Amino acid sequence: MNYILFSFLVLFSLQSLVSQDLPTYSKKVLCKNQDEIVPAEYYLSIALSFQARLLRSSETERNEIHKRAIEYFNLYITCMKEKGYEVNGNTYFQKAISQFELGDNEAETSLNQALEVDSRHRDAILLKTRLLIQKRQYKEARELLENSITYFSNDSDLLYLLASLNWELGNESKALLYFGSLWNNIQKREGDVRYRTNVLKGIAEILSKRIETDRSARSRAEFYLKMYLKYKPSDLEAKFALALILFYSGKINEARETLLEILHSNSSHQNAIDFLGEIYFLTNRLEALQFLKFQWETNHLKPESYSYYLYILLQGRYKTAKEFFEKSSSRYKNRISNYIALIEIYKKTQEREKLIPIYLQAAKLSYTFKDNLRAIKLMKELIELGQKFSELKEPIAVDYEFIASCYEDMGANYLALTYIRKAISHANSKAEKLRFQIHEANLLRSQSLKRYGESNKIFKSLLEQDPNLDGVYFDLGLNHFSMGKYRESLEYYSRAIELSNKQSYYYYYRAISYEKLGYIQETEIDLRKSIELDPNFAPAYNFLGYMFAEKNIELEESLRLIRKAIDLEPDNPAYQDSLGWILFRFGKHEEALHHLQLAEELMEEKKEKDAVVYDHLGDVYFKLNDLPNARASWQKALEIDSQEVDKVKIKEKILNLENIK
Repeated sequence: MNYILFSFLVLFSLQSLVSQDLPTYSKKVLCKNQDEIVPAEYYLSIALSFQARLLRSSETERNEIHKRAIEYFNLYITCMKEKGYEVNGNTYFQKAISQFELGDNEAETSLNQALEVDSRHRDAILLKTRLLIQKRQYKEARELLENSITYFSNDSDLLYLLASLNWELGNESKALLYFGSLWNNIQKREGDVRYRTNVLKGIAEILSKRIETDRSARSRAEFYLKMYLKYKPSDLEAKFALALILFYSGKINEARETLLEILHSNSSHQNAIDFLGEIYFLTNRLEALQFLKFQWETNHLKPESYSYYLYILLQGRYKTAKEFFEKSSSRYKNRISNYIALIEIYKKTQEREKLIPIYLQAAKLSYTFKDNLRAIKLMKELIELGQKFSELKEPIAVDYEFIASCYEDMGANYLALTYIRKAISHANSKAEKLRFQIHEANLLRSQSLKRYGESNKIFKSLLEQDPNLDGVYFDLGLNHFSMGKYRESLEYYSRAIELSNKQSYYYYYRAISYEKLGYIQETEIDLRKSIELDPNFAPAYNFLGYMFAEKNIELEESLRLIRKAIDLEPDNPAYQDSLGWILFRFGKHEEALHHLQLAEELMEEKKEKDAVVYDHLGDVYFKLNDLPNARASWQKALEIDSQEVDKVKIKEKILNLENIK
């Protein structure tokens, strides 16, 4: 059981659930108590009185008190059933509390009885969840909460538990979804602040696992770790994790300052010493030498540590350093400094034949860590070495393409064009030149350039050379769709499919063009084909389900399709919006609101804007008679520049609010 989940069991207090309110007597239900007749509530009153005594009893008395409470709960329940009356769900729940404390397996039976009477009994749901967690039945606990969360969409305990259980079960996307929702509530002063630090740390920890492969996760992990450290500034391991993320995000100076803060608190923090030595080595050799020398003289630099060998290298002891860094290159595959050290060593030892793979690896890692300027510098150095030394036969065209990709990643698309054109002029084969020309055409159609005419011209010239390039037809389809020429895009997508009919996304994009032209049957056919070819292609499920919801047809299948999309990508705001909208169509307004609020939270966290989400939220708030929030949501929809909503209709909905008293 992870720490986050365990912490709920600490925070969750059974004593807070024990009722101290005694019921009012009623003479309607009478029971025989030995030789006298008493109201049934007499037994209930005594049971609750025993439980109330728990708050001021000693540990040695507690078990006996629970047993007596259960005895009187049973008398009350038996009497009520004998007289043909229903038992309130809260009675079963209060009985379950005592059974749970005694470790009685019948606690689950009592909780099931409570939930049969009242499926929305929040405290019974929480107690049953705790019971299932203690039995390590995590899937059952999650299912119980998933079926209940729509009724308690802002409940901190349920959101925290759902996040923790999904994390425990390996569904990190759903864990992020619920942690994020709870954090949003805490920010709005609607959530329980007891969970604040655990939520922040949980989100950061999940996102930190993705930083090597998912660039967007880096900025999010950085944000949540910084928020966590505002409340827990003494957590040095969290600070070290933040330094790693900052480094991966290309924020080397900020990473350095964070590491210095760690060493200010703990001067012997070995990981911080190693990492800081590495950063100095990458940014300023003189500072690196001074820093590592100081660490060595104060006995903080451990012999045989990574930073120790950086110190050896900076002292010019190349032979010793070479042996270490060559061995460690397989161990530290994602450590740029290891490759930079080897580049320096091989230059000094004139082992030029070893330089090419080291340069390439260092450049690729720099690109991965968003240190694009270093990546470009390394690749330009390699090109210069190749031109200077004949034994370095590096394919220069590929290097130019890499530089183009670095500039493209920086948003410098004009420079990217310059270098991809250099790559084209140095291409070593027809296939290589083709790849570079496709890259050039894709750069021209980028959002910052939108030079569709030039892009189309290149693509068409490629087809004149080889009319069987399905990918080029597909790219032409994308271009024409972006230009608003949907019929032309349809023709190009269709040609791509004729040449290669196993690409799921070809059918998906053609379906989008069909839908724009109003060909609903064809849209459906293509989306189903896309799903058939790739059963895990979430966009196709969502598109088809949402289309059915908008047309108010096939609503049962629409619900199934959208739930499948969410199973695949639970933290996608568009899919949460789709589910909320179909639930609205079913008249399940509370459930709809829950998913639309999740869509809004996810959208805002990712700094996205979608007028459709706010329009849908307005409709749901209106149905729930929450007119102020309906107005606010519709107003937000109007403020967003979007062609996806009918702004005239939204203005009419706002005006109609004036007529409602």
